[in-house]
Amino acid sequence: MLLTVFLLFSWGASAEEGLADSVARWTVAQSAAYYLAHESQRNELRPLIMRRYMACQDTMSYGQLRSLRRVFWNTDLRDSVNAMYLARREELLPQILAEAQRHCEAELDSLEMLKTRCKQLMDNMIGKSIEGAFKGLMGGFLPDGREDVENLYGGHCEANILVKDIKAFLSPHISRFVSRANVARKRYINRIAGYYAASGNYQVPPFGYVIKRMPVDCPTDDLMQLVSLQGRVDWLHIGITPSALVVQGTGVSLLRGKPLLTESQANRNNDSRKLAPIVNRIAAATATNIRESVYQTVDAVFATVAQKIKDSQQAFREVVASKY
Repeated sequence: MLLTVFLLFSWGASAEEGLADSVARWTVAQSAAYYLAHESQRNELRPLIMRRYMACQDTMSYGQLRSLRRVFWNTDLRDSVNAMYLARREELLPQILAEAQRHCEAELDSLEMLKTRCKQLMDNMIGKSIEGAFKGLMGGFLPDGREDVENLYGGHCEANILVKDIKAFLSPHISRFVSRANVARKRYINRIAGYYAASGNYQVPPFGYVIKRMPVDCPTDDLMQLVSLQGRVDWLHIGITPSALVVQGTGVSLLRGKPLLTESQANRNNDSRKLAPIVNRIAAATATNIRESVYQTVDAVFATVAQKIKDSQQAFREVVASKY
């Protein structure tokens, strides 16, 4: 109905002003609609339309040329318009592929930012691991041998860095990222195509990943110094027991660089002055090393995710090239 009204209006306008003036005034869609509806006038319309658009093809954007090609696709002007479109496409394709590459690089940059953000949000989880490991370590006598000390230390650290907790924390962040990346790719393809065109193998496909806990470095030398003081230092005389050194929040406090034993506790008596530097170094090293272990675990997970995204980007670029 609207097309009929438009054609009647256009016909009246062309009768009054002349067909050439009407063609000069019409949009691409209007020109194509009139051309299709008035077969008897096509010999007159054809050169007018070609002059109208061929004359300004150098100043037309790629999107305008693409629209021109689309609206004239079912007419005998298709080949002429298509030649203009293909020439401009050949000229601009390297530019759009470079833009697609920047989109791919931005995905990986965003993933790197997410990894950093996840690490920052894990302090409470890491703090609890530190507290559990240190409590277990200080809850009894340490063995005499270096290897036994290292095994004991590693066992307490591993028991308190729970892979299931790391996975439960990371999985929602990674799933949301992949989902948003796929939505962004879809929007990108539709934008450069100029219409709903997102189809084909452009998405990051579903994938799995294994979370493997990384080992924790052991402050062996300091632990051996502590071993040498066992039985020679009265903890109760200091006013605190080894297992009571750590309370809730201690782990996060250690991550922020605060000492386990305060200056007043360290200077209470001769025993405390012997123990405090060693215990503080062990506590600080435990905090640092457990955090580093968790961070390395996170790095390994995100390296897997990054590779999966990279592997899918070539297909995405190919879809972009086919739709552009």
